[in-house]
Amino acid sequence: MGGRLRARILCRAHNNAASHADNVLSTWFAPWTQMLMVPKQGGDRGTSFVASADDGRMLKMEADGRVVDRRQVVEKDERGRILHAEGSEKWIRRLQAAKAASGPGPWMPLMVVPGGREHVTVSLGLTRDIEPGLVKTALHFIAAFMDDVVVRDELRDVVLLNRVPDEDGVYVRPLRADSPLFGESWPPTHEITAYPGPDGAYVTIMLYGVFGMVVRLPGVRVSHALRYVQHFDRSGPMLVDVEPRSVPWDSAGISRNGWTAFFADLEERLARIDRFNEARIEHDLCVRAARAAHEKAKTFRTGFLDLFRAELDLFRLPPEKKDELVKATCRRLDEGFIPWKIPTSFEPGGPSYGDIA
Repeated sequence: MGGRLRARILCRAHNNAASHADNVLSTWFAPWTQMLMVPKQGGDRGTSFVASADDGRMLKMEADGRVVDRRQVVEKDERGRILHAEGSEKWIRRLQAAKAASGPGPWMPLMVVPGGREHVTVSLGLTRDIEPGLVKTALHFIAAFMDDVVVRDELRDVVLLNRVPDEDGVYVRPLRADSPLFGESWPPTHEITAYPGPDGAYVTIMLYGVFGMVVRLPGVRVSHALRYVQHFDRSGPMLVDVEPRSVPWDSAGISRNGWTAFFADLEERLARIDRFNEARIEHDLCVRAARAAHEKAKTFRTGFLDLFRAELDLFRLPPEKKDELVKATCRRLDEGFIPWKIPTSFEPGGPSYGDIA
């Protein structure tokens, strides 16, 4: 999910019994780790996950946003010439290379790459199955940065046995992400804050700038309030001292009439991330098309922009979007930019990262 710390693991159960809690949590949020290209501890970005396409097929989304789908479709005319082909980008490019190696011809096959433009279905909201992972996250934060932790057996069992309490809201309750208990949520961040309470510690957790929760740790004591902020660029985490606050545990759970507003806010935050992801995918396709067109321009007697448009035709983009990308690339060329180093406004650290709003 984007951990940026390197530390010795002293807890013997961390990678054994307690690892299941981590796996459930990271699997549930994998689509957002992938969409935001969250940097991992080892330096990689994003993560892969499996989801269902609109037609029910199960697809694997790679960390870079490409879709692994082994389906291949080829339509040929009576002379065996390819009229239409669908498959992975790698397979399509092999067909193109084979065509080029066969010598010049009067025809050019139309090829479409479904990868990168599939629509997959992901669940919206939260599930109680992630509660052990959230409890473990809260306990580790306090133990690593604040105070030694001694936990009650029933709380320890939540993590070690991946046990979700029968009663809802015992240790974890949802909070709106715009609560005063959270900081600024755009650009997206992970944020954890521990507050001292009358009967134990209260830890607010915001994931991806979207999902807000509060974890109650009865019997766990902290002496002050501390916030951990992890941005999704390659910078390290920040620890920030904050003023102690009274955490509204009794009113933290969403009321029956409050769920509509809660999910409306959640959907808007997710839509913002989706717009970010769409812009990033378009940029990646643009870069790949520009690189391929540049190489082909060395051997074909065709202008770069015509080859660039032909490369874009490999991807399932609306025609008007392709026209827009060609015009933007033409402007950038006139400004002296190398085509595959076109600056973008949505990248972390870019000049106007918050424009995708």
